[in-house]
Amino acid sequence: MLLRIIRGFVLFCILSVLCVPAQAQQLSMGTLVDFTGSVLVCSRGDWGAMPYQGMTVYDGDKLLTQDGTAFIQFEDKSTLALCANTYVFLEQWPQPDAPFRKNAFNRRITVMFGKTHFKIIDEKLKVRTTFSTRSLVFGIVGDPINDIVQANLSTDGELNNYLLFHIGHKDFTIGPYYRGVAHDIPITTVESMELYAAAREAAQAALEAREAADAFAEGLISEVDKDAIFARAKLKSAEEELAMAQQMVEYHPDKDMVVPQAQAKLEKAQAKYLAAEKDLEAAKLAGASTTGTESLWSSGESEGESGNYKGPYAEQPSDEVEVVSPELPGGEFLPGQ
Repeated sequence: MLLRIIRGFVLFCILSVLCVPAQAQQLSMGTLVDFTGSVLVCSRGDWGAMPYQGMTVYDGDKLLTQDGTAFIQFEDKSTLALCANTYVFLEQWPQPDAPFRKNAFNRRITVMFGKTHFKIIDEKLKVRTTFSTRSLVFGIVGDPINDIVQANLSTDGELNNYLLFHIGHKDFTIGPYYRGVAHDIPITTVESMELYAAAREAAQAALEAREAADAFAEGLISEVDKDAIFARAKLKSAEEELAMAQQMVEYHPDKDMVVPQAQAKLEKAQAKYLAAEKDLEAAKLAGASTTGTESLWSSGESEGESGNYKGPYAEQPSDEVEVVSPELPGGEFLPGQ
């Protein structure tokens, strides 16, 4: 009897560990194999992460391509290609009904806007992949014969979704989606999107915080100025999280899973925002003279002098960049092949 209890307790402990949410484990999902142009990455909650070839992509990471593209290979050899002006959110967690199967995960790829192409190589059905936009969700169930599933998924600035599947030699669409691929989102439309602006501001604030840490170490700024810039970076990160969660709560059709999860993220982001706001106010009361952005300190005569730190965005690149989406004959967007 005692042996059964011990065995039962051990089994309970194993299941408890295996069912820990993915965010707590910071699961590695794959690798950023290649990218071009300007790509912003929020890696493990840090919008200040600098992308590089071979960069590990984790559960909870976000990518925003601007005038560039990105190509990700997941650990099961499946791939995801991002066109310009595309925002994706990546999630992965262990399958609760298969706790003892190695590498058995649920993977969700959320495309908030832009164009993507994915290729699913589901070996022995170990990874269940779900794709989502702000207004749709669909899953990929592989075939035991290891069919390779390819598809274009794109969504424009007006919540229109475009979906085209390729399985073997068959092409088909599912549901009330447009066949083919959305037109390129004009840069003017993207710039007017709250989420796009929030992500850019979060990335800028995070980079300024990193620069502020170096400036403080060199004695160029005071500790309260550093704390103020750190607080502002936290505030901008919370604003981006709020913008994304609010859109999912407002528009997403999956009221049983996605919306409740988004609501929980919304509440967490609200708490993070309030805490950052409190930290920022405390830094100001302590005498902080800057919070970053254009008000960064400047006491030198010219650029680059000690005391004249202006942050990583002192010179903004021009927005007048010709963006060319990779296409195959016939206009089908299939990058990364």
